Amino acid sequence: MKPRRTPAPARPKTCKPSGIPVAMQAALLIVVLFLSGGCGRDAPEHGHPRGHDGTDFDSRDGHASADIRRAASGSASRHSGGCTLDFSYAIGTIDPRFRISRNEVRQTVGQALELWAGAVDHLHVQYHDGARAGEEARNTIHFIYDERQQQSDHARRFMDQITAKGDFIEQMQREYEREQQAFERRNNEHEQLIVRLNNKIERLNTWVEDVNRAGGFRQEKLGEYEERMAGIEALRERELRMRNELEQLMAAINRSADHINREAAFHNDMIRQFYRQFGDESRFSSGLYQFDGTRGTITIYHFHNRRELMVILAHEIGHALGLDHVPDSKSIMYHTLQDQMLGYEVELSSEDIRAIRALCK
Repeated sequence: MKPRRTPAPARPKTCKPSGIPVAMQAALLIVVLFLSGGCGRDAPEHGHPRGHDGTDFDSRDGHASADIRRAASGSASRHSGGCTLDFSYAIGTIDPRFRISRNEVRQTVGQALELWAGAVDHLHVQYHDGARAGEEARNTIHFIYDERQQQSDHARRFMDQITAKGDFIEQMQREYEREQQAFERRNNEHEQLIVRLNNKIERLNTWVEDVNRAGGFRQEKLGEYEERMAGIEALRERELRMRNELEQLMAAINRSADHINREAAFHNDMIRQFYRQFGDESRFSSGLYQFDGTRGTITIYHFHNRRELMVILAHEIGHALGLDHVPDSKSIMYHTLQDQMLGYEVELSSEDIRAIRALCK
C-alpha cells in the first residue's frame, strides 16, 4: 500500500499589529506648556529699513552677521529669483530675575529665526553687541520683568502635572516602539520558518512521487518517509507556537496603542483646561513689539521656559518683519499663545508661511 501524498499546506497567515490611531500624534512627546498670553503689537505695516546681503560672519568690533539660507528677518526684497529678508538686532536690558544669560537669549533668538527659515530663500541676520549696539541695530530686545505676569502656585503645579504626563507618554511611546521592534524581529523569524517548512513539504512531495514512479514504497522507504514526516511535524508545531506568540505580541502592541491614545487625549484635555483657566489674554501680554518709525523694540515680559520663550520671540520677530496676526491658533502669528506647541516640535503653520512669503511679492 502506497502512502498518501502529503499535501502542501496553505501558507500560514502572519500577524501584523494594527497601527496607532492618528489621534495620538498630537502629543506623544513632551509638550512643554506655557501660559496663554497676548502677543502684542503696536507697529505700522511698513517702514522697516532694508539690510544688506552677505555671506560673512564677522565678530570683530562687537558685530556678527550671517547669511542663513531658507530664513527670514527685518525687511524683504526680491532678487536673483528669491525671497530675502533681513533682521538686525541687539540684546538690551535683561532683568536678572529672569535668570537667563545674554548668550542664552541669543541662542533662543537664533532658534526663533530658524522657525522662519524654511519659508523664504535667504535670511540675513546681523547681531550687534557693544556700547553702541542699541544705536546700530534696527531692533532691540529687552527683558522687562512684570510682576503681574507671575504664575500662580496653582498654575505652576498644573504645569508640572502636564509636563509629568508628557514625560509618561513619551516613556510609553518608547516602550511601544520596543514592542513593535520585537514583533518585527519575531515576525521575520516566523516568515523564514514558513519558507523552510514549505520547502520541506515540497521536497517530500517530490520524493514521494519519485518513489511511487520507481515501483512504490518498501519497508526501508516507509521508514525514511516517517522520519521526514516527523521533521515536518516538528516544524509545524514550532510554527504554530510562533504564530500564537505573534498573536499575543500583536494584542499587547494594540493594548499599548490604546493606552497611549487614552493618555494623549487626557494630556490634551489638561492642556485645554490649563488655557481655559489661566489663558485669559486680557490678563497680560507675554511680549510686545513696537516701532517708532526708525527702530523696533521687542519687549519680553514673561515666559516659563526656553521653548515658550522661543515661540514668543518668533511671534514678535514676525511682527518686526512686517507680519500681522493670522486666524489659525496653531500659527506662530496667532494673537495668543495657545496651540503652537501641540505636537512633536514647534513649526510654522501654512498661514505663517503664506504670510511671510507675501512680504516678497
